[in-house]
Amino acid sequence: MRAARNLTLAVLVAVAAVVGAAALGGEGPRLVAAQVPTEPDATVPAPAPPVEERPVHRRLWFAAPRRGVQGRKVDLAVRRRARDRDGRYQARLCVRPPALGWNCRRVVLRDGVRRVAPRQLLAAPGRWLFQLRNGKQRIRRATVVAPRGGRLKVLVTGDSMAQIYDHYMREGLGGRATVRSEAHISTGISKPSMLDWQAKARAQAAGLRPDVTVVFIGANDGFPMRTPSGATANCCDSAWVEEYARRAADMMRSYRRGRAGRVYWLTLPAPRSGSFRSVFGPVNAAIRKAARRTRGVEVVPIDRIFTPGFVYRDAVKWGNRWVNVRQGDGVHLNNAGAELAAQRTIGRMRAGRVLGR
Repeated sequence: MRAARNLTLAVLVAVAAVVGAAALGGEGPRLVAAQVPTEPDATVPAPAPPVEERPVHRRLWFAAPRRGVQGRKVDLAVRRRARDRDGRYQARLCVRPPALGWNCRRVVLRDGVRRVAPRQLLAAPGRWLFQLRNGKQRIRRATVVAPRGGRLKVLVTGDSMAQIYDHYMREGLGGRATVRSEAHISTGISKPSMLDWQAKARAQAAGLRPDVTVVFIGANDGFPMRTPSGATANCCDSAWVEEYARRAADMMRSYRRGRAGRVYWLTLPAPRSGSFRSVFGPVNAAIRKAARRTRGVEVVPIDRIFTPGFVYRDAVKWGNRWVNVRQGDGVHLNNAGAELAAQRTIGRMRAGRVLGR
């Protein structure tokens, strides 16, 4: 019994010595694992390294300059990501000029092509939006285009409705624009004997070259008009509305100056007098019809702002108070009304990114 106890104690002391030597960095006895023999034909191939595949909708890169100059072309850049050099990629490049909708075209990077640089003419001032679309990938960029001369050129024109209003347009735009006013009292689109507005619009567009034209006209209309076929359209049936819309659309295209100009055309608020009312409604219908046919033209619907339901009102709610907005004749806007109409117009210009924001 004592011999067995001594043997056990000796074994424990030996194990402790081995563990202590290992803890102190010394070398103790080494245990060598037995090698298991393998069959000569039993070979296991090494696993292939994982291949990182970039999703197709994440493989493109897109850039546009932050600033541009009106009338010049700008180079956009579409290219593959660094590790994607092979294959044929296709995407859609969409452009949204100020106050216009999206216009898209296809961009293709063929096999081996690293980069393409589509060019875009910056015809109008304001904030241009660009978007590259490829599957789930959406990359948006913006370019702010400065007008020629550094300041936006705005023309406010029309009949007596444009008076007073033009002052508040100038005041509201401040130093961001140069505002030119041309109000021709007692004139109308349906009475070219006094002033041919179609010819006038061409002359204004060619001479002033406005970036933005704001038109407020129609209070003196209601005269019979001769159509291109030689027929006479009497106020205010569908034929008269169609002819008025044709003439207004011709003016709109002149003010558009190709793709360089933008047009804001105000409708007429409902008048107090019934005789005016029979004309103002058809004039507004013709304005809206003409604007639908012409890109770059926006109707400012002050008839719905000042006279909802086309019912005459002297006052409207402005903020938390009611404000009188009409002159005593029941047709024209007073100072408060003109200021409110100008604010709404400038708000439309700002929303359309014409002011570069």
